[in-house]
Amino acid sequence: MGSYFEWTQNIQEFSWPIEKFRSELDSRMEKAFSHTHKVSKKYKVDLRTAAFIVAVERVAKAFEMRGSLV
Repeated sequence: MGSYFEWTQNIQEFSWPIEKFRSELDSRMEKAFSHTHKVSKKYKVDLRTAAFIVAVERVAKAFEMRGSLV
């Protein structure tokens, strides 16, 4: 995720102060963990499996939004 922040900053030709960078990173990581943890509890699986479920759900949603879900 840090690489994504660097990439967006390079495209826009500016850089964030380290405090903003860490704040954004912490916020997004906490949100990602929280969601993965909820999925883990919902399906009674380990966090690795829950992360895989989250990823597959995101891909399925993207396909659905594009109208090409098989």
